[in-house]
Amino acid sequence: MFPQGVNIALGLSYMLCTLLQIVGFGTPAWVVSDYNGEIFDSCGLLFCVSCRNGSGCETKTYLQTYQEYNTADGELVFADQVRETLIASLSVATAIIASILLLVNLCVKHQRPVLSLVAVLLTFISASLIWTIISSTLIPILKEDTKTYRFPYALFLSALGSFGAVFLAIIYLVRVIKVMSALSPSYQPLK
Repeated sequence: MFPQGVNIALGLSYMLCTLLQIVGFGTPAWVVSDYNGEIFDSCGLLFCVSCRNGSGCETKTYLQTYQEYNTADGELVFADQVRETLIASLSVATAIIASILLLVNLCVKHQRPVLSLVAVLLTFISASLIWTIISSTLIPILKEDTKTYRFPYALFLSALGSFGAVFLAIIYLVRVIKVMSALSPSYQPLK
């Protein structure tokens, strides 16, 4: 479909985008907040790191936090966190599967357009899932006035990775459509 050098560059770029999504998923910096300089929280999709002025830092999963505060509000927060973690896990899993499909397709002698189409579809699914979580994370932050928020670098990495993957998927999609239309028996080039 593409010259070998372009295939390698696109494949490596796609792997980098997937790696950015994985790093963004695993690091605790989706919501970074500061309570008047006394408490610093950095929360991710899997756990939170909370630092108190002068007493060190503590890492807790959302289940540990829920068990500690076992209230109705805590139950709602825990349920939301489980939902977001599940959606993020599905997003990362589909991104990894799409990467594997593209790598397999790049490594075979005769590339299969169907593999590229499935990889493109999985990329779009992955991006839509990750953007669902990003929007559900950002909206409450924009409404809250009780604490100061800092730059959420993990959220930024996941967003950057998903944007890059979608951009590359669109390139693949356009190319695959051109190749498939050229292989079609009813194809007639414009004169």
